[in-house]
Amino acid sequence: MQNKVVNLVAQGNRQQINNVNSYLGKIEDTAALLFSDELYYEFDSTAPALDTFEKLQTEKTIKNRLDDLGILENFSDFGIVYADDSTIGWISNTTIQLFPNGGLFAYLDNNINNSKTGSGCFLTIVNVMTGFII
Repeated sequence: MQNKVVNLVAQGNRQQINNVNSYLGKIEDTAALLFSDELYYEFDSTAPALDTFEKLQTEKTIKNRLDDLGILENFSDFGIVYADDSTIGWISNTTIQLFPNGGLFAYLDNNINNSKTGSGCFLTIVNVMTGFII
């Protein structure tokens, strides 16, 4: 009986690992699709030299692409955050409430460029009940 329980727990753990790996793979693939076009990573919404019309047209193009990609995977947050905390795409109310005075870009920038990990990416877990970032 004990061996059966151990095997079931081990199988459950393997399945969870496979599910997480699959989900993270989808995130990676989606990001690769988005950034396959230079427009999406070269455009800077905060650049003062941008013509208003050009800025609006570019933002619309980027938003349409974000919508196309994000809806496929049903992400709760899927967008680009600029240095002035403006965004294109969608950011959930839960995420916005974690940064009532702004600072989302600074938080993301600090985590992505963390010299301790040097990874260029991060995974943050938000405790929805308390609003704390773990």
